[in-house]
Amino acid sequence: MAAIHIVKFIQSLNEKEIQVIDDYIQSIYLLSGSNQGESKQLKLFRYITQNKNNELTDSELSKFVGTPNLASLKYLLSEKIYDALILNKHIQNDAVF
Repeated sequence: MAAIHIVKFIQSLNEKEIQVIDDYIQSIYLLSGSNQGESKQLKLFRYITQNKNNELTDSELSKFVGTPNLASLKYLLSEKIYDALILNKHIQNDAVF
């Protein structure tokens, strides 16, 4: 899926999928040793999930996250989402999916 469509994809996720992805992105960020609160990827993800029923523009997202390079951030976020959803422990866990 192209990064351009990632907002609609994120808005279509159910609550369990959102939690799995949120936990994964947060754990990767914490393992990186950064202590700046939350990553831009996590900030973007949470903003999109909190605005599921709204039409979000790139300029709005860019302003909220504070980055001029939204396309790159969307791409990196999409990679994290796919990683989180295809981890074997989640695929085999019937309680999650």
